[in-house]
Amino acid sequence: MQSIEIVIIELLWDDWNIEHIARHDVVPDEVELSLTDEHAVFLKAKENRVMVLGRAGDRLISTVMNEQATKGQYYVITARDMSKKERAFYRAQKGKHDE
Repeated sequence: MQSIEIVIIELLWDDWNIEHIARHDVVPDEVELSLTDEHAVFLKAKENRVMVLGRAGDRLISTVMNEQATKGQYYVITARDMSKKERAFYRAQKGKHDE
């Protein structure tokens, strides 16, 4: 997986994405908190999307979003608890920063 750096100025929320992440028992505040995690990992994903692996309290959240026409604005497509593979990758990356 290719790690990238991005600048997020604003996350775009609407009824659709709020309801969609709610089906995964995630709320917008958790997504926003996970993006500010000092160990958050930003990865290039398919279809010009960005996947973010980050911690929100005691949860490890995986968020997929895409950048809009206005630079720095991102639309959240989905968010859910990290898979086992994503948790292992996140912890390995976090360990690199803890050394």
